[in-house]
Amino acid sequence: MRHKLASQIGLGVLLAGLLSIATLLSGLLYMASRQNEQALAAERQMVAGGMQSLSDTLVKLDQDYAWWTDLYIAAERNDLDWLKPNAATTVTENQTVDLLVLFDANTVPIHAWDTETGENPDTSFLDAEFLKMIRDDLAAQPMTKIPVRYTYARIRGKPALVAYTRIYTTEETPVADGTLLPSFMMGFYLTEERIAAVGATYLIGDLRIAEGTAANAIQLRDRLGGEIGNLIWTASRPGTTILKKATVPLAVITLLPLAIMAVAGGAARRQAAGIIAAEAEAKRVAERAQEELVKKAKLAQLGELTATIAHEIRNPLAAVRTSAFLLGRKLANRGLGVEAPIERIEQGIKRCDKIISQLIDYTRSRNLECSDAAVDDWLARVVEEEAAHLPE
Repeated sequence: MRHKLASQIGLGVLLAGLLSIATLLSGLLYMASRQNEQALAAERQMVAGGMQSLSDTLVKLDQDYAWWTDLYIAAERNDLDWLKPNAATTVTENQTVDLLVLFDANTVPIHAWDTETGENPDTSFLDAEFLKMIRDDLAAQPMTKIPVRYTYARIRGKPALVAYTRIYTTEETPVADGTLLPSFMMGFYLTEERIAAVGATYLIGDLRIAEGTAANAIQLRDRLGGEIGNLIWTASRPGTTILKKATVPLAVITLLPLAIMAVAGGAARRQAAGIIAAEAEAKRVAERAQEELVKKAKLAQLGELTATIAHEIRNPLAAVRTSAFLLGRKLANRGLGVEAPIERIEQGIKRCDKIISQLIDYTRSRNLECSDAAVDDWLARVVEEEAAHLPE
């Protein structure tokens, strides 16, 4: 009877402690996972916004050129003497865009310029399916609007962002039928440098275009649904980073309750074996053991989980410090040999509290303050502190 009751007490305290620790760790892992998810969603939104800003810039350029009467006249006449020093300089000299293509009223390419080949009368790099997409897209736009359209495409085998529209005349008698107007296309090659610049705006250091898919990939497709590539990057994981920094204090917090429960369980078993002398006392011992079990279970609770790790860890530390004091006072002068273990528990609490303070300092944004320090004195203190924890 005595041994069974003592075993039940120790097992109950151990299970309560393990359950409390499992709850704490599960909560921390969940918070870290949620923070990682939120950071990824924010990065996806920023990258998509950066690419939209790039598209808006290209559309604005296209729109400005669309209402240039001189460009309309030169395109109608295929006047290269005017086009080269005026329109083509946006590619060949200013490099405002990487690509410029002129089309006749039937959306047949007349002439092209790009940053790689300069002036290029050979427009065969634009395939028939791509040209048909542009022709159908412009034909579907009403003349009452400025139908600047943009899409992702592959030009010369490379991913690109292009915008295209009709060229309008600002004369008093404008052409009412859009199919009679010439058109043109401007484009940016989505080079490594251009994509990296988009990422750098949002502190994403390795934004790039690659084939295949990833968890955080943003797909780039043309207007026909064809895959052009995927924007990928290494997602930041702030929750995981904080959790790694908390590994040491979490390990200490996990071991301290187990050490206290081991000491308390051994003391409870020895005390139960000493005071139970007869069957008449069995009921009183059982009631006392039940009270002890409830007390140890409450001690094992480390507090409710909150949004910040450091704040909630100090609450159960305070409970551990108080309970260790009461346990030492209660078992003092009984010859149980618990004074040294309780003293080690107190020293561990102080060390854990120091680690938590360091964790709090890590999560705060502070200006770096540098000062001179005597490294020899500091190293001597560290060696002395660590030596005090070594077994004799």
